[in-house]
Amino acid sequence: MENLTTKEEEMMELFWTKGPMFVNEIRESYENKEMPHSSTITSCTHRLEEKGFLGHLTYGGSFQYYPIISRQSYGHTCLCEVINKCYDSSFPNVILMLLDNGDISLEELKTLIRSAE
Repeated sequence: MENLTTKEEEMMELFWTKGPMFVNEIRESYENKEMPHSSTITSCTHRLEEKGFLGHLTYGGSFQYYPIISRQSYGHTCLCEVINKCYDSSFPNVILMLLDNGDISLEELKTLIRSAE
């Protein structure tokens, strides 16, 4: 899976939250943020399609874009990249770091293990 730019992640967040949208709906979804120009949105949706994150349906001359990659799948991929780069590809090393830093207690970890069994 290819990495996304900050702007691409921002747009994907809209799709993960709202579902399929046309360009004008994407534009309106920016609400309080500075609304990008339609051509900027179109360029970004094309890049996201090329990267395999979006697909589209054609209605007349309009495209309705929809997410192909779920937020969970993308999050898992990002997490694995960090673990590979920073923790020698070791999930146990991550857990030890979380325990050492107090981000998770031993009791919380035991509860998670019991719930996974």
